[in-house]
Amino acid sequence: MLDYPSHIHFFSWSTRVSIELPAGFEVAEEDDAERFALYADDLDDDDPWGARVQTRVAVLPSDTPGGHLALADAALDRLNASADAREEHVIDHCPAVEQTLRYRDNDGDEVLQHAAYVQAGDLLFSIVAQSPGDRAAEYLPVFREMVRSVRLILV
Repeated sequence: MLDYPSHIHFFSWSTRVSIELPAGFEVAEEDDAERFALYADDLDDDDPWGARVQTRVAVLPSDTPGGHLALADAALDRLNASADAREEHVIDHCPAVEQTLRYRDNDGDEVLQHAAYVQAGDLLFSIVAQSPGDRAAEYLPVFREMVRSVRLILV
């Protein structure tokens, strides 16, 4: 009997971010010029909105320590969100901050956002996952595991 993988490895040369997501996620969009990649688990029109994961990389001025912390703070402020958790640690040997937020979208629906912001010299990486708030129990463990799988390809 053939065993199917439980997780799929995704890598984007546009963002230089490698992540693992459960089988069922697909590449939704990738843009070299904007340096982002988007993954989703519900690309079928008849599926309810599930989860989205966006990876992005930006170049910072060379003397910008703490850019990952500033980006995490900006997300909290921009979304007018409440923080469920926030932890500073290291991802792939680089300083990082990981946070879980909840906020209301334009339609008034609760959204769960779990994100990691990582700084490698003058490169700032963001890995931002979102799902409907009522599916947090399903997706939050997936998002946490995804962050543990992050690898940055700095070539």
